[in-house]
Amino acid sequence: MKKVPFSGHYTADKPALNNRHRLKIFRKFLGWHSVPKNMKVLDIGASNFIGRELGITDFTAGDLNRTMRASGDEYGVVTCFEVINHLFNHGVLIENIKKRLKRGGKLYLTTPKYWLFAWKHGRGNYTEMDTHSIKLLFEYYGFKSLRYKTKNPWPWYWPLHRSFWGFRPPFRLLFNRFQMWEFEKE
Repeated sequence: MKKVPFSGHYTADKPALNNRHRLKIFRKFLGWHSVPKNMKVLDIGASNFIGRELGITDFTAGDLNRTMRASGDEYGVVTCFEVINHLFNHGVLIENIKKRLKRGGKLYLTTPKYWLFAWKHGRGNYTEMDTHSIKLLFEYYGFKSLRYKTKNPWPWYWPLHRSFWGFRPPFRLLFNRFQMWEFEKE
């Protein structure tokens, strides 16, 4: 049996410290605490902690390198929180997002930020892209970049929480960042 490279598993479904911290950051970036009643939102990836906490009820299924299954056909907002770095075929994912997103609809994307001293971000991460590459890729597929921010996914007190075991926690505070994008379908 062939293993599906990304199907929304690993730690995304746990209310871990870093996921709670990311949720707080995403809420601020999105500008809403939970999905507004008149908004239809699709979250890319299987049902996960952050998506459910935001009130998102539609999630994708399947091998996102090849296809994307979702319950609805057209959405005003699509969120894609740290999924693209788990895929090989970015164009397939972007085309599938574009098909599901209304004209003028918003795509909120996050992905680890490629850094000179960064180590692989974890199990199942296949690609890490810099800011310029992401912007060019999405512009090529007909998206307009509206906003960009870089944040640390780990709260400042995380090394204290982990009792400073090893050298990685302090380095994660310094070098481990993720980038957040807001795109609009043109």
